[in-house]
Amino acid sequence: MIKCRFRKELCFFPVFLIAVCFNALAQKNEFGLGLGTHLYKGDISSGYNFKFVRPAGEIFYRRNFSPAVAMRFNFAAGRLAANGSSSNNRYIANVQPNSFKTMLLDLSVMGEYNFLNFRDPKERIRWTPYLFGGITAFYFQPKSAESGGGVSPIQPAIPIGIGVKYKLSKNWNLGAEFGARCTFTDYLDNVSDKDASTGLQRGFIQDKDWYMFTGLSLSYTIYTIECPNFSSYQY
Repeated sequence: MIKCRFRKELCFFPVFLIAVCFNALAQKNEFGLGLGTHLYKGDISSGYNFKFVRPAGEIFYRRNFSPAVAMRFNFAAGRLAANGSSSNNRYIANVQPNSFKTMLLDLSVMGEYNFLNFRDPKERIRWTPYLFGGITAFYFQPKSAESGGGVSPIQPAIPIGIGVKYKLSKNWNLGAEFGARCTFTDYLDNVSDKDASTGLQRGFIQDKDWYMFTGLSLSYTIYTIECPNFSSYQY
């Protein structure tokens, strides 16, 4: 009876070990930082005008649940600005040459999907494209000569984007990413439907404002548990 129980426990041990190893591989902690640019799109700049590119940076924590799925907690800070007189839209440049600038703080929770298993040491693949999406809360404080604001400085947004990850070593990873934040406000630039003083149309209230982040990142992966390499043992 005792021998039977011992055999059951012995058979259970490798299953338990595999489960622990899989859990360790499936849940890796990753910390990183990135540098890049912000770009605004809205009433003042209806297209992607690279004259309005401004510096931005980010720090993040990533939890890798599996080779394909990860969750990222991201904090970004940067600037947004645009000048209607420099717009590539003639109507905006001539009729409503508004301008704005603001500091932007961005806190996001995003899910990521990796298309390739670039972390597996048995594979020759060292990179993967990925998609991401989630939810964002951002803080802004527009400064405009034409309007005094009047909306909440904290607003929600939907982040979506694409990127590429490259494994430099077991722990270090390099990333490149383009992401867009779809906001639910038309006052990111302090320009919306009509000018309160003149009654003239200044913007398009149906079209909400966007801002983009493009950048490079460097991250470090922490392996909490290492599975033993039985092939190196001598019997």
